[in-house]
Amino acid sequence: MRLAINPAACDGLGMCAHQAPDVIQLDPWGYPLVSGDELEGPEADQASRAIRACPRNALFVAK
Repeated sequence: MRLAINPAACDGLGMCAHQAPDVIQLDPWGYPLVSGDELEGPEADQASRAIRACPRNALFVAK
């Protein structure tokens, strides 16, 4: 699984980083940054929680 962000949909609320602290970092304005690396195990679980928690549906699984 690879986590990706639709920057046009994101409002920079930062809820995703609270759900996936090992996967998502926030820039100085509160917008998420992801590496795009393949995620497995606990990191994939965190990413899934972050996707579900995003109020703007800005996070998704990239292929």
